[in-house]
Amino acid sequence: MSNDLKDMAKAIVAGVGGEANVSALVHCATRLRFTLKDDTKADKAALQAIKGVVAVVQSGGQYQVVIGNTVPDVFDAISKVTSINADAKPAQVLATEAALPGEKATGKTPKQWLDMAIATISGIFAPMLTALCGGGMLKGLMMIASAAGWLDPTSGTHAVLNAASDSVFYFLPMLLAVTSARRFECNPYVSMVIAGALIYPDIIALAKAGGSTSLFGITFVPINYTSTVIPIILAIYVMSKLEKFTVSVLHTAVRPFLGPMISIGLIVPATLLIIGPAATMLSGAFASVYIWLFGVNPILAGATFGGLWQILVIFGLHWGLVPVMLNNLSVFKQDSLAASVTPAIFAQAGAALGVFLKTKDPQMKAIAAAAAASGIFGITEPAIYGVNLRFKRPFVIGIIAGVLGGAVVGVAGTASHAMAPPGLLTLPVFMGEGFVTFLITVAVAYFGAAIATYLFGYNDGMLEAEKKR
Repeated sequence: MSNDLKDMAKAIVAGVGGEANVSALVHCATRLRFTLKDDTKADKAALQAIKGVVAVVQSGGQYQVVIGNTVPDVFDAISKVTSINADAKPAQVLATEAALPGEKATGKTPKQWLDMAIATISGIFAPMLTALCGGGMLKGLMMIASAAGWLDPTSGTHAVLNAASDSVFYFLPMLLAVTSARRFECNPYVSMVIAGALIYPDIIALAKAGGSTSLFGITFVPINYTSTVIPIILAIYVMSKLEKFTVSVLHTAVRPFLGPMISIGLIVPATLLIIGPAATMLSGAFASVYIWLFGVNPILAGATFGGLWQILVIFGLHWGLVPVMLNNLSVFKQDSLAASVTPAIFAQAGAALGVFLKTKDPQMKAIAAAAAASGIFGITEPAIYGVNLRFKRPFVIGIIAGVLGGAVVGVAGTASHAMAPPGLLTLPVFMGEGFVTFLITVAVAYFGAAIATYLFGYNDGMLEAEKKR
């Protein structure tokens, strides 16, 4: 680890009020997401002055430090120079601690509930983003190779690569068990055992055979939980409550083995009988509402998501839609939401390109070039914070292009077939219905936003006016 990275990590921790002020830390593709004990102890100006920090956003119950593509390196550096991001606390410690942050408070406002929900969602899904992206991108490359005739679908090579790309989705409950356990502060290894039981071969065989079976004399219909999202999250949440209870009543001499036995022995049957079926119905309801929305008016649905996506990104609230995408893939094996927001992502990158082409200022040109380059690979925060929002018009042009592009894609019926961040390298995951229209729309959104920004959205007078403020 370089000294610069170490110094940056220390400066960021100091800027958020010190290590003692941090309750939790996760990162997504571009942001460090801190949960702070006291937001007033953070120094936003000091954080923004750190070299390498793009922006600081306080939203969704988190203090978000936007870094860009190097955020994993900064996250690792913070983990090495501090004790932040230690694994989930042992059960013995949990017995003496309060419940999840915010659970003791009563009479929460709707905003506080929303903040808690977004913080929980991002805390569960952000740590596994890189694995999802890696599997999704490999699956996209396989689709290209198969379509071009370079890869025989019946070959051993295809079988191995398919296993490599699909394992993250097949075993998704296992990954979610770990991240959910860390979020809900319970034993991650016991959580993995519970997830493993849900996708155990015998359980899958029962589900595939159809019909019903019995458990303790109770008849139930087995469900295939591979690739599912909601069931394991709810199961681990219930397990976290059970674990806290068992820790409080069991003697320390028997707690290490009786506690896990009780958790596994109760939560697995409870999930198969109650939690799993209820969660499956819930996920089906979510998917049905989403499909209904696109069925009623695909133009309006696509335009709405296309227009909202980058606005949500500003506040880090786009994570609220990630479970919807994963749920769509789980239920329907495809997701049109990701397709609807892709033109919006390219439009923001195109707007940054327009600024790059128009400006004569060397520093602004360098910033806009880097932002436009990262934007086409799906990382739009540098473009949004570093360029487009600064001058407002480029951002508005990007939003308009995203609305129009989302509407066209909604009509075309394009959908992704794997979870991957929309960008140049992941376009193959959208192969299928409406793919050609999708590619044309993405290109028009990108170059259209660039041209509109060049002609109407930016001039160096805006930069001079900014410097005089």
